[in-house]
Amino acid sequence: MFPLMVMLYVQLRGVPLAEFDNGVNQHKWVIILLYLLYVLLWVRFNRQVLAFLEQRRR
Repeated sequence: MFPLMVMLYVQLRGVPLAEFDNGVNQHKWVIILLYLLYVLLWVRFNRQVLAFLEQRRR
């Protein structure tokens, strides 16, 4: 999923992919934050993960 997010970001923003290799920049932080948001939403709304987490709490 992460490579797909990077490619979509590059296409939507018009940022060259080579710019990601030039050290730390704002684009990398945006991609990382978007990926973390995706993971949090996935954990929150995935029924199997929710059931597993509920079972472990008991």
